[in-house]
Amino acid sequence: MKLKQIILENTIANLLKQIQIKVKIDKTKHANDRQSRHDDFYINDKDIIEIVNSSLEKIAESLLFNKIDMGDYVLLKRNYDNLNIVTNIQRAGDKIDVIVITVMKKQNFIPKTGTKTINIWKYY
Repeated sequence: MKLKQIILENTIANLLKQIQIKVKIDKTKHANDRQSRHDDFYINDKDIIEIVNSSLEKIAESLLFNKIDMGDYVLLKRNYDNLNIVTNIQRAGDKIDVIVITVMKKQNFIPKTGTKTINIWKYY
């Protein structure tokens, strides 16, 4: 049983290395407005990229195990500071684009029905 688990984890790790994921920040008026809507907290591009980058392995694993699919909306929820990023997963040839739709800092944010959630617990 242990050997089977080791082989499975090694196979998954190798597959994840082959998946290329690119981050696109949606700079529409809506996204820009949302970055600065909090008086005491500006959500800058660096924070957005940091959260998306810290989620890439979970995104790839979720795609691999059919927990999310191309075209899905995915909420990246950073739990230690309540920062939420709604993204859309798109295929771009042999790559995957994670497109940032909107951002907000809200403790109990509930996304639209059908949006998948990936929780981020670590502080980077």
